[in-house]
Amino acid sequence: MEPILTIYGRKDCRLRCPAVVRRAIRKGVPYEYVDLDENPEIAKQLRKRLNGEAELPICTYGDDLWTGVHFDKIDAISPTQLKTAS
Repeated sequence: MEPILTIYGRKDCRLRCPAVVRRAIRKGVPYEYVDLDENPEIAKQLRKRLNGEAELPICTYGDDLWTGVHFDKIDAISPTQLKTAS
């Protein structure tokens, strides 16, 4: 199944980023993790998109973008959406 959720984090994000990854796994949401330390150009693009303000993790799902821990947004990804992503 192709990832439908992208989680952006850094090596020093040791609590919140792994917590969001674990939630995606628990809910069966296919995800891709992007380490911003290893992808500085993506980090720059995200900072620009977020007007320089961001809390890790940063997540994208379709056109939706959010920062921080929002389990409710991961939980809202329905099984129907998961089936159409495969």
